Amino acid sequence: MADNRNSGYCLRVPVRADEAVAIKSQAQRCGLSTAAYLRNLGLGHPVTGVFDAEAVLALSRANRELARIGELLEQWLQNDARLSVLERATLTRNIGAVLAELQTLQAALLATVQRV
Repeated sequence: MADNRNSGYCLRVPVRADEAVAIKSQAQRCGLSTAAYLRNLGLGHPVTGVFDAEAVLALSRANRELARIGELLEQWLQNDARLSVLERATLTRNIGAVLAELQTLQAALLATVQRV
């Protein structure tokens, strides 16, 4: 909504500094100017956000990584014949390492989702 509005009317809305920052931040998240954001809200028009392309790519990478880890764990838990050459202690250590990697990935996913 990038139109020039020369209506001559300007509404003054007193807000605290922290409220101004929050409103500007929300407008930016929606890809709108502060005026367009407030106008849409005031007129009851839907205000939708724009996707953060970087966050979407990060979530896609995390999804692939989760699939890889899931397949690896599935192999180990099914006692795949190819893994019978590994000692039980080695296999347990490897599973522990993968679970630690999974926790790290979950934390990264949470941070990405909270940013979006």
